[in-house]
Amino acid sequence: MTRYFILAFMLLATALPATAQSNRPSAEPRQAQRQATVQNSSQQTITEIYSSPTSDNDWGPDRLGSEVLAAGNSHRIRYGRTSECRFDFKVVYDNGAIEEQRSVDICRNSTVAFDGSNAVSRSGRRQRGNAGGEQHSVELTNGFERTIYAAYMTDEEDPSDTTAELSWSDDLFGSNMLEAGNSLTLNYTGQCVVRLRIVFDNFAAEERTGINICDGAKITVRPGWTTSENFETDPSPQDQANATGRNSFRLVNRTGEEILIVYANRDGAGRGPDRLGSNTLPDEETFDIRVGSIRSDRCLYTVTIVYASDRSDETRTGINLCTTEELVIEDGWTSADLSAPRAPRAASAPNARNSFRLVNRTGEEILIVHANRDGTGRGPDRLGSSTLPDGQTFNVRVGRMDPAQCLYTVTIVYSGSRSDETRTGINLCAMEELVIQDGWTNAALPSRGAIRNGSTTPIVQLFVHRPNEPRGEDRLANGTLGAGATFHVPPAGGQCQYQVVGIFRDGRQASTTADLCKPEGVTLQ
Repeated sequence: MTRYFILAFMLLATALPATAQSNRPSAEPRQAQRQATVQNSSQQTITEIYSSPTSDNDWGPDRLGSEVLAAGNSHRIRYGRTSECRFDFKVVYDNGAIEEQRSVDICRNSTVAFDGSNAVSRSGRRQRGNAGGEQHSVELTNGFERTIYAAYMTDEEDPSDTTAELSWSDDLFGSNMLEAGNSLTLNYTGQCVVRLRIVFDNFAAEERTGINICDGAKITVRPGWTTSENFETDPSPQDQANATGRNSFRLVNRTGEEILIVYANRDGAGRGPDRLGSNTLPDEETFDIRVGSIRSDRCLYTVTIVYASDRSDETRTGINLCTTEELVIEDGWTSADLSAPRAPRAASAPNARNSFRLVNRTGEEILIVHANRDGTGRGPDRLGSSTLPDGQTFNVRVGRMDPAQCLYTVTIVYSGSRSDETRTGINLCAMEELVIQDGWTNAALPSRGAIRNGSTTPIVQLFVHRPNEPRGEDRLANGTLGAGATFHVPPAGGQCQYQVVGIFRDGRQASTTADLCKPEGVTLQ
């Protein structure tokens, strides 16, 4: 009776609304546009997704509607403007199993992955299976003195979990048997880490959990193999020959936007997990993407990029990671010739900035800050999980500023009833600090460090340094300053006096000592 009571209680618990088993923390005081991404990291299709604030008494509607979420794919849920940070999630798989995650703080990590490891069947027992995954070839050697009659495998999620229903494969020997001292190649479709069960000709059986068969393996079973601390799987000679020695590639973001999620998996194997984990990839930064052993016989990968803004996801298949050690994400990357030599990228100015100070003098709390290049959309909330109280300062990161694209749009969202405020055309190359106060959207903004080309000939090199100090690097890098154009070098550290040297295309040189703190700046001609 006790066993049936426990099973009935577990089944009832899966049907209760989200408040039934959670301690409900008080709601976060701050409102913002909330969203979460549900990642299907299992090998099964998700047919239903439910999510609601932990403080609610109802799961709400199926977030998938008439759609399904295939293995390896993700689904974004938008909650709208709310002060809640903690949400409950429930998914239903195509076999009827249910998996839940409670009290997830999406303000800290908005990606929620379900891998099926905690799925509960309709009978109230957790399920585990191997219906899907990659094809693995394993060479099994019989180190016993008697014949092995059969071998079975199942995906291993948690070896200590004794409540899971094991979904064993068919007999991997087929019509064969494995005589003492001989070897046999087994083909298995599923995860990399498995449980192996062998059955002898006298029908005695032995098992071992947590065996890694990823990218092929040689397994020798011998007396004591189930408990031996030195038990290992060795790559087969073929796998050793196919190994490239690499397990990652560099991903470079040159899109002008923040990358939120990166999927990278072998072609046809589904999206796989988010390779950034809990990180994001800001513009002009690099991330080492780990994808497991890259093999010469499995070189082609599919990469999907998900942006923090409303920019559409971008995917490219057939990327040869055996020959591609660095993948640059920029406009047109999905169709560019990756094998062609890349043109040298113009170097950024050595002192190029990637942020500006935002000062709040509005008398109200700032909830959200959007700052993106003009015409590229609002982009992500630059405050992240923070807010900016009145009288305080925040360092807003926008990626490395390009002198040729200095104009930005800044939008301020307040926590009170005050309307959002936006200003376009803010030259962030010319200012290190933006003060938000009454009238800031149309007030004259300070502009320091202006250097104007007053000649009819372009300036091809520009040097700006403090008096009696070395000239330093060319501020234009590989660029030019056209006739009548202006370049900004904001003075730093309270220093206003600078030596400014311009070299024109015709070989002329103009040099002057100037006060770059003055609004009028300096003109070279």
